[in-house]
Amino acid sequence: VSTQSTWASFGRRNGNNHTLCKRCGKRGFHVQKKKCAACGYPSPKRRRFHWSEKAIRRRAIGTGRMRHMKHVIAKARHEETLRRAGIKPVKNRTNRSGFKSKFVIAERKAKKEKDAKKKTKAESWKPKEKKATPAKKPTGTKAPAKAPAKASKAKPKTKASSK
Repeated sequence: VSTQSTWASFGRRNGNNHTLCKRCGKRGFHVQKKKCAACGYPSPKRRRFHWSEKAIRRRAIGTGRMRHMKHVIAKARHEETLRRAGIKPVKNRTNRSGFKSKFVIAERKAKKEKDAKKKTKAESWKPKEKKATPAKKPTGTKAPAKAPAKASKAKPKTKASSK
């Protein structure tokens, strides 16, 4: 069997109809049509169909580098730990990667210590308390009269002079 007759037409297939796509990076961008066969670029909506669930899974979030999303997730996790610790996150004080800067964290720590000092100072100083007034006896009821004390017949004690 001669292979030359069956593969002869493949020698003419040396051009590129598809090149790399800017959006998805696959070799699916058609040069003449100016449209990607994989993602549908330049269309704003990405190309996806439910008849190919595996293709959808392959393109899902978390399958690539996640250059931006990993910072978003880390920032959310950081803010959650601050919230659980009872610290309010400061808005609009982030560095380029989206994290709270060391300066902001140090500033927050100093403020917390200052507030704690104020609290202890306020607790140590207390105003003078007013003296308690004696409780009034209820009126209208008479207390039973005491029996008069009996005079004792014993001799009164005299002080002994010390010599």
